[in-house]
Amino acid sequence: MSDQRLDMPDARPTVSIVVPAFNEAGNVAVLYRRIADVLASSWQWELILIDDGSADDTFERIQDLARQDPRVIGLSLARNFGHQYALLAGLDVARGEAIISMDADLQHPPELLPELLRHWQDGANVVMTERLPAGQLPWWKVWTSNQFYRLFSALTGVRMEAGDSDFRLLDAEVLDRLRQVDRTHLFMRGLVRWAGYHAARVPYSVAQRHSGRSSYSLGRMMRLGVTGITAFSSAPLRAGIGLGVFTAALAAMEFAYALWTKMTGKPVQGWVSLVGLITALFSMNFLLIGMIGVYIGRVFEKVQGRPPYLVEQSTDDAMRLTTRAAARARRQRALPEPPPA
Repeated sequence: MSDQRLDMPDARPTVSIVVPAFNEAGNVAVLYRRIADVLASSWQWELILIDDGSADDTFERIQDLARQDPRVIGLSLARNFGHQYALLAGLDVARGEAIISMDADLQHPPELLPELLRHWQDGANVVMTERLPAGQLPWWKVWTSNQFYRLFSALTGVRMEAGDSDFRLLDAEVLDRLRQVDRTHLFMRGLVRWAGYHAARVPYSVAQRHSGRSSYSLGRMMRLGVTGITAFSSAPLRAGIGLGVFTAALAAMEFAYALWTKMTGKPVQGWVSLVGLITALFSMNFLLIGMIGVYIGRVFEKVQGRPPYLVEQSTDDAMRLTTRAAARARRQRALPEPPPA
């Protein structure tokens, strides 16, 4: 199911809205109502809500919505795979000609959807959103995000701009092409930028979170940043050459100073600086070993061939039937052929 879009029997909707949700029980119903009000009867749409291993009753709320409105499709992942892979799960089953991804906390305003679609109708294959500086996000989160985008752009050569997020529209053809890229370590924002499609850009102000608390801690943000940089650049590995040259120069200067002091008959001083230099060298060595370990770990995870996510439940009968049929077909292919009579 993670390898290809599922071929659904219903008429293809024009718009698919893909929303990952982690502990968003208090938000999904409000999000649905606002999307339904905004799109109304102007568009044929579907809403795909992905429960990313929530500890609350998020999926039960999604099931309630799916029973009320067949345009709502709910997926429940087997555990918490992370925002990017929950997003990927929704993208894999989206059937729309245009696919819009957004967050479930209502900080991405649903009222902006018609404007994104207007740009798509005017010929834009990708419509990005630009988060304006004034908004509900804390200053440190905005600042760290902007600094990361600068660092990412410098190291990878893929230009990202302040305010980029996973609130965007992709044409179905663009999404099909992006899905051909390896997805072992996914950083969707960087992937869309890397593809280089000319994109329209729509500014918006971040709204107040409707309920609950954000699950994006500083640690999660740092892990996503490391994933993004290492997925698109080997510059951290090449940085070892520069560090090696720099520390070798420091060592040579220290050695020359000690030799000159000895030749002039003065006692050799500076054991503190020597210890400091040795400590710095060891620190840089461990840093480089850690960088190498990150890249080797990526290769290790790739060769294991594990799927990026696993779906435990779905609210859509056709999807369940398709998934079960695919599983039966795989089992039958794995069975040995019976001996000839």
